[in-house]
Amino acid sequence: MTITGLFPMKKIFAILGVVVVALHISTPAVAQSETLVAVDTIRPEVVSETVAVFGEIVSRKSGAVQVAISAPVADVHVRVGDRVEQGDLIATLDSTMLELQKNTVSARIAMAEWGSRRAETQLALSKQQEERFRQLRHSAATTEAQLEDAELALKISEHALGESKANIDQIRRELEISEHNISLTVITAPYSGVVVERSIEVGQYKRTGDHIVRIVGDHDLEIEAYIPYRYIDVLSVGNSVIAEFDNGTKFETNLRAFIPEEHVSTRTREVRFEFDPSS
Repeated sequence: MTITGLFPMKKIFAILGVVVVALHISTPAVAQSETLVAVDTIRPEVVSETVAVFGEIVSRKSGAVQVAISAPVADVHVRVGDRVEQGDLIATLDSTMLELQKNTVSARIAMAEWGSRRAETQLALSKQQEERFRQLRHSAATTEAQLEDAELALKISEHALGESKANIDQIRRELEISEHNISLTVITAPYSGVVVERSIEVGQYKRTGDHIVRIVGDHDLEIEAYIPYRYIDVLSVGNSVIAEFDNGTKFETNLRAFIPEEHVSTRTREVRFEFDPSS
């Protein structure tokens, strides 16, 4: 793709016209006349240079899809060249061990809930015992020590019930983590595009962070070009230029952004132009 634009170089000021100067020659017989001067208007003109640079269409969304949890590969659903939509299934990992871990956590929750019900029963009994001793504290059948023991037993029962409920909450959080880890075994496309690389096969063991495919988005596109550094100062974001495909098709586009990094070897700087495939 060729991109051309008019880059103003400098202003040249020219005085166009003729200056006529009449020389004075002193003679006794001829009277002197005024000197006549003719001056044309100063006209500033901009000298422009058309510069052609080569660019290519690139995607704003392009990158590798990574594994979020370590597990063996159970199935792969895409090949190189396949087009995927956001959310399409790319691969699934074996979740057998994760399912077993989830079942273990679920069993712990059941045990903790049973322990909590037992603590509630014990608390109810402790309350009854404490209330009975409190009502009989002034009778000969109850001593102050018995009442104190009942009050202590009540506090212990309350603490045991609170601890049991906290334990249930903690195990439920573990269950949520287990369910989340299982969901990570289903790998989907983060955005629409084309699969350009694949590095995953059934039976492989993938670790967290391993790349499995690379997808290049084909919707959100723009033009990447490298402009000679000497022209950067005369460009600004929003400048309009003419772009031309290899087949001769031309269209107008605008400068979107400068990349603040100079390529020393070529004395160029990367810029990005807008591109709308539908236009």
